[in-house]
Amino acid sequence: MFKIMMFLLAMLSTAYAKPEIQVISRYDAHVNGGIVASEFVRILNKIQDDYEFRLSIVPGASGESADQKAIALSRSGQDVLVIGAMSTWGLNGYVFPNTFDRENDIIPLLGIDGFPNAILVDEKSPINTVEELLQKIRNKDKVFHATTAGAGMGTFHAELFVEKFGIKNAKMITYRSSGDLIRGLTNNELDYAIYIASNIPGLKALAISSNDRLSLYPNAKTAKEIGFPEFVHASITTVGIPKERKEFAERTIHYLRQACESDDMKTLIERTKAPRYYCYTDKELRARSAVEKNLFIKYNNIISNLR
Repeated sequence: MFKIMMFLLAMLSTAYAKPEIQVISRYDAHVNGGIVASEFVRILNKIQDDYEFRLSIVPGASGESADQKAIALSRSGQDVLVIGAMSTWGLNGYVFPNTFDRENDIIPLLGIDGFPNAILVDEKSPINTVEELLQKIRNKDKVFHATTAGAGMGTFHAELFVEKFGIKNAKMITYRSSGDLIRGLTNNELDYAIYIASNIPGLKALAISSNDRLSLYPNAKTAKEIGFPEFVHASITTVGIPKERKEFAERTIHYLRQACESDDMKTLIERTKAPRYYCYTDKELRARSAVEKNLFIKYNNIISNLR
């Protein structure tokens, strides 16, 4: 009788077990996108009892690895979400052409938060403006700047900055993580970097990829002020889903929006000092992607350098 009872309990437990949903993220845990992804999944599990969401980090290749992993899982029959960035529908389609259908294979669901990119130097550097930076590096035989393996638009803008301002002998170093990039700047391995400017200790922002000055970086000039109008971008942490799981998205989108708009998420965004709170819709994400694509078409030669 005891064995029968244990069997029945096991069967009931299995019957009522919540489906486990993988949430594939391109972001390492320590970067802003990774912190946001982790909190987003925690909130999702807090606000509902229908699913158990599990974060799975697949870094590298500017998010391409995570996107393709999510697509593969979806096509194997699994419900899955993917946390990434605007480059899923924009820049990566040019840097990694013909890997999947950018317009259809991953459906944008919402954008959680966003940060501008910035032109950064060591906090202790005597350089305080882009003009001073250009004056220094134009007189150097070799100029070193940097990106990370997960960066997208920051890398594009870095190459565009070199071309637009005629910087000779510039070499881009690709670091594994943002921590390595920060050390590169503070240890004088680098002259500057264009990277997400989200409350990074030890670094100074000379300019921000924004049309307006931000209170978080009051001394950083805007794109227009430094004569670099193409330098307008917010690195938005996005949530998408492979097209094969569209019905799953329809069943869960209200949970995703609820998590994004929750007080817990707002508290995190305030703590990380994001300049504004987003929760963009899918239509807003596609509209921003369309604007970026005009840049890629105009500066196709830059895209060739990134491949």
